[in-house]
Amino acid sequence: MTISDNILRAWGSVDWVREEGQGVQLGPCPRQIQRAFADQGLDAIALGVIGRDADGNTFLLDRAAAALEAELTRSRLPTRIGR
Repeated sequence: MTISDNILRAWGSVDWVREEGQGVQLGPCPRQIQRAFADQGLDAIALGVIGRDADGNTFLLDRAAAALEAELTRSRLPTRIGR
């Protein structure tokens, strides 16, 4: 996946939530991801950010989330650190 400005804008607009149940989970809600990407004219499922199970439930794909979060962080850093 090539990470475009639209993808980073969509990812950057998603809020992370903390959910407690059978353990603590921290991350963005797949439905919110789907809406944020759609607002940018993107399909989060086709891009491999979220998936859909046999029952139609959406879920976050952890590797994609990690890659997007890292790229968003890098995009906000100064281009030259320490100079």
